[in-house]
Amino acid sequence: MVSPPPASEVITGLVAWGRNDCKQCEVPDFTSKVVTMIAAGGLHSLALVQGGTVIAWGRNSEEQCEVPDFTGKTVTAIAAGSSHSLALMQDGTVAAWGNNDSQQCEVPDFAGKTVTAIAGRRDHSLVITVGGPVPAPVITDPKDNTGSSPSRGPRPNSPT
Repeated sequence: MVSPPPASEVITGLVAWGRNDCKQCEVPDFTSKVVTMIAAGGLHSLALVQGGTVIAWGRNSEEQCEVPDFTGKTVTAIAAGSSHSLALMQDGTVAAWGNNDSQQCEVPDFAGKTVTAIAGRRDHSLVITVGGPVPAPVITDPKDNTGSSPSRGPRPNSPT
């Protein structure tokens, strides 16, 4: 997660480079907008602009660039997985959208806790919470204790 710049710093540009076959490096026009945070997914990119608006561009094969309507909420942080996107609201709630084949967009109930940070990777999402008891791990991947998966077989160096 990248922290927003201090209020005293003015962002003068947003630049992207590298592989661009899905237009993930073709930055939209941010004229008259102040970008406060950025995130890069597998083939898509996200920007959070002052006021809490999320802008997404690049590959949209899993609807990872179709930002939900956050009317009435203020987005304070963003993160991107390979083909999914996440947003943290000012009230501590989390939204996730895009590819959900490993349940990475099925946000658990964090009742009694406040989410303070979010992150995404290829097939999973992470949060940091404060307050309330330590939650039990949420494991939604169909792996058993040996680290094997019905579709992938045993992982290298797994216990069995």
